[in-house]
Amino acid sequence: LKQRSMIKESLVFLERAIRIEHHAREHLPLALAEEVFAELLLERSICEHILGNQNQAQHYAQQADELASQQSNHALLSKIATEKAKQARELYMLAESDLQIQRAYRHAVESGYAKLKIIPLYEQGALYWERGDTEKAASFFEQALNVSDEIHDPVGRAVVNNGLGVLSMCVGESVKARRYFEESIRASLLVQRIDTLVNARTNLAELLHCMGNFRKALGLVNDTIKYTRDIRHQHGLGVALRYRSM
Repeated sequence: LKQRSMIKESLVFLERAIRIEHHAREHLPLALAEEVFAELLLERSICEHILGNQNQAQHYAQQADELASQQSNHALLSKIATEKAKQARELYMLAESDLQIQRAYRHAVESGYAKLKIIPLYEQGALYWERGDTEKAASFFEQALNVSDEIHDPVGRAVVNNGLGVLSMCVGESVKARRYFEESIRASLLVQRIDTLVNARTNLAELLHCMGNFRKALGLVNDTIKYTRDIRHQHGLGVALRYRSM
């Protein structure tokens, strides 16, 4: 449900999971029970943030952080700090976002999982983008893309290429931007990463529109509307309809 952007519906099951967690942990080793519960709290935080319930989002993220810290679970701590960084950046709490990005990257290194480095590097680039430093933003995006390429991670490629496309479009490098968006679309389709696919397609449509290729831009948006309707992805449909109206 969450992957189809049906957030309120997914909360029903997350709340149920939290209610029955104390029964489930009786059948699990303690470390595993704490890890699963922390992941559940993190999911709840993500959903609350999407719905705009920021106090609740921060509350659940902090609970997850404390559980993971008690277990010294570096992989989980990296995921939690990455989400806290993203939430803080979207609320324009840039100092807090920077702090959480440093934590996320440090725990990613300590975990030994290279994949966990990708999004903290991407978020660091996004943070520099928010501050208007396009050169440093591009540098961190490139680092994130290099790690994605090294471990053949299509999700990382999808996310980072889209970011590089937006950056290139905004500094007037249209040819590079188009290449990045098209690569993001290919990677997104490979793993059915719907949110990134919609973003990359609509960003490419905007680029094509600005370049004077109105017919192709409109066709791309219409294809996206049909695709998101077919799979009932409400958020993606909303984004695509917005671009259609434009």
